[in-house]
Amino acid sequence: ATAKKTVSWSDTAGTGVDGSGFFRALGALLLLLSTPPFTLALWSIFVQYKGSTTDFVAFVSDSGNWPAFLASLPTLSWEATTYIAAFGVFEAFLQLAVPGKAFIGPISPKGNRPVYKANGVECYFITLVAFFACWKYGVFNPARIYDQFGEMLNALNIFGNVLCLFLTIKGYTFPSSSDSGSTGSFLFDYFWGTELYPRIGKHFDIKQWT
Repeated sequence: ATAKKTVSWSDTAGTGVDGSGFFRALGALLLLLSTPPFTLALWSIFVQYKGSTTDFVAFVSDSGNWPAFLASLPTLSWEATTYIAAFGVFEAFLQLAVPGKAFIGPISPKGNRPVYKANGVECYFITLVAFFACWKYGVFNPARIYDQFGEMLNALNIFGNVLCLFLTIKGYTFPSSSDSGSTGSFLFDYFWGTELYPRIGKHFDIKQWT
């Protein structure tokens, strides 16, 4: 009998399986294509149809309503994008600037041990203080988060896909550790990831940030 080939982590981007299979790639593609419109459908159900899935389905089931439905969906706005960008930059700054005890993670399949800065609780409370301070001094109106929530979903969908593309290329070209690799399928790599502990520099941990 022929022994079954053992596929290493670095050959499979952490899946333990060959990611080049047609159905595996198809499943990844379907998830990538379906989740952005699904978020907008949920937004529409709760905002436009007051949580009634029945009313939503009844409306979109009529093809004659599609032009009006598509026109009613949120687009992008500078305001929503600014909220997302400001929050992301602020949290990145806190991750790097706020002190915290070093926390050593478990040994990885390649023998690496990631070291994290355990400052999440401190960053959380600083974020709360900053939120209420910005509200009190008129930097922004929290009600606008509700008003712009659909636009923020769009901005997050775009940002998430761009970030995943960056991380995929990063894992191919300049990984943060030896716990990285490719399945041989770019589509599945994009979906699954090409690094176990992606970082920018020595201290900025992307998983901890997101």
